Amino acid sequence: MKKLLSLLCLIALSSMVFAQNNLEDVIYLKNGSIIRGTIIEQIPNTSIKIQTSDKNIFNFNLSEIEKFTKEEPVKKSQESQNIFKQTGFQNNTEFGILVGMGNINSYSLLGTTTPNDVTAYSLSTINGWLINPNVFVGIGIGIEKLPIDYFIDYCLPLFLDTRYFILKKKVTPFFYSDMGYSWGWNSGSSSSDWAGIMVSAGAGVSYRFIKSSSLSISVGYKLQQIKLEWRRGSDNPPYNQIITEDENSFSNFIVIKIGISF
Repeated sequence: MKKLLSLLCLIALSSMVFAQNNLEDVIYLKNGSIIRGTIIEQIPNTSIKIQTSDKNIFNFNLSEIEKFTKEEPVKKSQESQNIFKQTGFQNNTEFGILVGMGNINSYSLLGTTTPNDVTAYSLSTINGWLINPNVFVGIGIGIEKLPIDYFIDYCLPLFLDTRYFILKKKVTPFFYSDMGYSWGWNSGSSSSDWAGIMVSAGAGVSYRFIKSSSLSISVGYKLQQIKLEWRRGSDNPPYNQIITEDENSFSNFIVIKIGISF
């Protein structure tokens, strides 16, 4: 009888140990996200590092954590599918439409003011670093097809891009700002290639559809400076004399962009 009781106790103890070993660590974040995996590092009163079943590693400050427990594994957990990238390299590729607004104000000897009724198209790629789930900083380059003065102009902007994502969730609003310089040329024009500063800012919505990728749509405002050097023949003798005139103008645009990040 004693041997039977001992055997039953041993079986019960083994079952408890086996069940305990089958449990997984679960971290509940204050933003509503749930992370499942194995805690691989814990610094008392500071942070917890957890590795998910697909070998991704996430590090959280204790201030971000609501609680952490051990639970039975959940197959294809919806919470695990919604884990988003915490930090690292990120590329944003965007297609945009620029709609002119107001007037093109020229500050030069020509002194012209013309309606900015042009529509432009842009394609840009931005490479940078996701500092944390909220902040991204990168360097972008692009090409814009911009009709000005009855000629098809192309410009190549180089700019600093910064973004702030408001929520640490699958769908989040965000703000962005761009600041840089554009180089361009006039097809068939009597002016030199042009260049000028560019500043842009706006807001949008980002949808994280898998762990490291997202779709976004945004609306913003862009200010583009255009510096030109015009060359023309003299109106007075000698008529073969070439006269150059500098032009410095500013254009305003509403910008609508659709992008993908990975």
